[in-house]
Amino acid sequence: MAGVETIHKLYNKRKKQWQLIRDCIEGEDAIKEKGEVYLPKTKGMSDHRYRAFKLRAEWVNFTRRTLTGLHGLVFRKKPVINYPKELEDLINNCDRKGNNLYKFSSNVFKDSLPVTFGGLLVDMPRVNGNITRKEAEERKINPYFKYYSAENVINWKTEVKDGVERICLIVLTETYESTSDDEFAHNEKVQYRVLSLKNDVYSQRVYRPAEGENGEDAVENIPIEIDGKTIDYIPFYFLYEQEPVTPFMLDLAKANISHYRKSADYENGVHLTTIPTGYVTGHKQEIITDDKTGEEKGREVVKLGEDEFLFFEEPDAKVGTLCYAGEGLTHSEKALETSMSNMAVLGTRLIVTEKGTSESADSAKIHRAGENASLADMANCVADAFTQALQTAAEWMGLDEAVSVEFCTDYDTLAFDANALNAVANLKEAGSLPLPYVFEILKNGEYTSAAATFKEYATLLDMEARGYSPSEIAEQYEAIRQGKVIQLEDKRPKENTPATNIVDDNADDNK
Repeated sequence: MAGVETIHKLYNKRKKQWQLIRDCIEGEDAIKEKGEVYLPKTKGMSDHRYRAFKLRAEWVNFTRRTLTGLHGLVFRKKPVINYPKELEDLINNCDRKGNNLYKFSSNVFKDSLPVTFGGLLVDMPRVNGNITRKEAEERKINPYFKYYSAENVINWKTEVKDGVERICLIVLTETYESTSDDEFAHNEKVQYRVLSLKNDVYSQRVYRPAEGENGEDAVENIPIEIDGKTIDYIPFYFLYEQEPVTPFMLDLAKANISHYRKSADYENGVHLTTIPTGYVTGHKQEIITDDKTGEEKGREVVKLGEDEFLFFEEPDAKVGTLCYAGEGLTHSEKALETSMSNMAVLGTRLIVTEKGTSESADSAKIHRAGENASLADMANCVADAFTQALQTAAEWMGLDEAVSVEFCTDYDTLAFDANALNAVANLKEAGSLPLPYVFEILKNGEYTSAAATFKEYATLLDMEARGYSPSEIAEQYEAIRQGKVIQLEDKRPKENTPATNIVDDNADDNK
């Protein structure tokens, strides 16, 4: 098993970074459970004091809040998925667990974005013997997707074929439920799935480590054929880069840890400076001895806050409480504020309150351009992987229609205002803006449905111009959404009928 357990050097380089980000997203329990990994002891600090020091520290989960916000921006509109009707079953259950493609892609994006690595495997259910594509269709045996997070892609290799570099080996880790006599027990084990390409033939192998002292390693060879033919590529699609790069949220996570440490120092300082500390001067502390042995047992204890008076025989004895003075905590407060500002600069405007200073629309747009471009790039990378996976599934089902998946990359919800809309209307009225351009502007500005098409838009406008009632227009609207078009009649008086219609191709479409 030693060979299959080999880990790529880049995996080892990124694994600690991924774990740091995952812990930050998980929250306070995960961070504090790691103890000195994220909050080192100060020199000479006892275990008892360290536990109190860690307990007082405040973990504010800027990392998770930012991830939630970024994910919300990408999925504030449903992905636009173009596919033939034959893929309907796969779209509604793409992972064999009942998740449709929208929910599945949403979960994949949220898990992979922080670490910026992972991949999609297109696979087929296991069946006894080879079956034809027609038999698979009749039995509804469809391809499905399986997501592997960054931590589960442990090794990979490439080769050059006809001058093009391609993946020839991928090693994935999975968990499976080992057999147990206890029906209620959860006995998860790790296995390795190897995707390999040899002599232009794709196959899988599953390795399971031996169970028990006398057990043997198990290796299962899984040939992959579609409609009786082998495949000359590995149907695994990396979500971002083919190799792990610097994680998208690494800098933010590190800043979050830095804020946590500063919070520990500050809260500890507040604790130490707000608890009254009594003192006595000019008094010799009494030594307490054992009555039988005469050995020293301890020294006199002066209690603070008890319901009793303190009496000291020395005329110069004085008692009092220490009061905190100085600017030590002020510096800690400023350090915390600076830490929060640093996280805001790292693309996390969602986690801090905007300052009250005014900012012009153009200035605000420029300020956000970099953040939006980075997030849009991440969204496009994942959408491309899903497009490739969906295209592969379509080919395996014998379909040659084009498919595509698009995620939202427009994150400025205030792109238009009343003045802008008036300008568009004026340009259209003056004949300087064609109707298709008007529709695109309205759609990009989210004034129309994301699923709307220009033909639908123009047809409904034409019906209003011809004098159709609202109920008739609604009926046409529903028909268009179902892929049908109702034949139109011109209901206006002849003298009011224009020379040309807004839509000229309705008649051809309805034949």
